[in-house]
Amino acid sequence: MAAAAAATAATSEKISKRQSQMDRLYVSLKDLVDERKSRLEQQYWLYQLNREVDELEQWIAQQEVVASSTELGQDYEHVTVLQEKFTEFASETVGVGQERVTAVNQMVDELIDYGHGEAAAIAEWKDGVNEAWADLLELMETRAQMLAASHQLHKFFSDCREVLAQIEDKHRRLPEVRALKGGVANTSTLHRLMHSFE
Repeated sequence: MAAAAAATAATSEKISKRQSQMDRLYVSLKDLVDERKSRLEQQYWLYQLNREVDELEQWIAQQEVVASSTELGQDYEHVTVLQEKFTEFASETVGVGQERVTAVNQMVDELIDYGHGEAAAIAEWKDGVNEAWADLLELMETRAQMLAASHQLHKFFSDCREVLAQIEDKHRRLPEVRALKGGVANTSTLHRLMHSFE
């Protein structure tokens, strides 16, 4: 019986050691799983951010094509239409763009605050997006100024054509006035004619 008790105690000790070893392996495996999960989550969010940044940069590039147009209109009416369309475009672009840039910046800040392993690359992406957005805003401002200057120029030309047409009309009517003046026209007729001539 003593031998059986000793064998049971030895077996119990082996089982206890084995259980302790299994517990340590389980904790180690659980730590590895948690670490792997954390790395996978970081990769997932990095991929999501990369996709958002790429899409935003493509969208900005598309908007730059419109904002960099050099068409200034062929006449006053044409430049007015261009200016109205560009104002609408700029308003939509600023609204949508600011929302998208803010969302990407917030996502970047959260990943950096979380301690993401690629924080330096993420910060560079943020700087690139913000720089592209600032360039687009500047390009749109320049386009708006160019259209405003073209609008003023075409308005000036339109006003000049109108004044020239009035001068030509007065010039054509001038012989009528001279004829009446040299004739027997009374003062009230001349006065009415001169008043209509002005």
